[in-house]
Amino acid sequence: MKKAIKFFRVINSVFWGGNSSNSKTSLFSFLFFFSFTLLFSSFFFANKASGQSITDFTPNKSCFGSNIVVTITGNDFLGIDSVKFNGVAAVFIINNDSVIVATVPPSATTGSIVLIDTNALSDTSQTDFIVDNLPNCFITGNFNLLCPSFSNTYSAPAEMQSYVWSITGNGTIPGDNNDSTVTIVSGNECDSTFTLFLNITDTNGCHSDCQKVVNVGDTLSPTITGTLSDTILVGCTQSDRPAATNTQHVSLFESKRLICQ
Repeated sequence: MKKAIKFFRVINSVFWGGNSSNSKTSLFSFLFFFSFTLLFSSFFFANKASGQSITDFTPNKSCFGSNIVVTITGNDFLGIDSVKFNGVAAVFIINNDSVIVATVPPSATTGSIVLIDTNALSDTSQTDFIVDNLPNCFITGNFNLLCPSFSNTYSAPAEMQSYVWSITGNGTIPGDNNDSTVTIVSGNECDSTFTLFLNITDTNGCHSDCQKVVNVGDTLSPTITGTLSDTILVGCTQSDRPAATNTQHVSLFESKRLICQ
């Protein structure tokens, strides 16, 4: 008790000049100040996410759906229970107190990285993790029935960083396969197909693929060239002449005669 009184007198002397006539007021003021300090401290530390803090992460961007691995550095990571990329939960491993390795979820989009500990307290990255969209891959050109041994040109989206064309089936690429356009030559087999493949990479380093199937077959009707002379048959009559079985090109023969002798 004596020690407590002595401690109060010291506090009273330091904060209120040792005026004993105001000792009750001084005691009340001291207790109020002390309680307020405890309350403020508990509130501050309760809202700090157990000391965890993100200081950096690398790489800082990816392509949509790429599932790349991101290394997150900071402090007090041992109690981390969840890692989220713009709200999407990620698979992660805690290497040590200052390093977390996380795989970007396939559906993640641009946004902050959030660490959540077992007490549901969190820390958010100061900068966003960037997720770039994939380029739109498409092939334009003639996809109707192609004649055998026929040359045709196909095009890809413009202003890509790189192009890679390839082909399988009844067709070949006789020239370059790394430009925005490509020339193919269909094979000599009728009633067949070839498949044209395209891989494009944009200026962000993101890539996508697409393909087209083209049919190869005979698209030209037969034609007759030259002239036909009269045909003379010996030992027949006009009634012996056979009837036409295909009159599609009968006009070509109207001026020609089958003569019986």
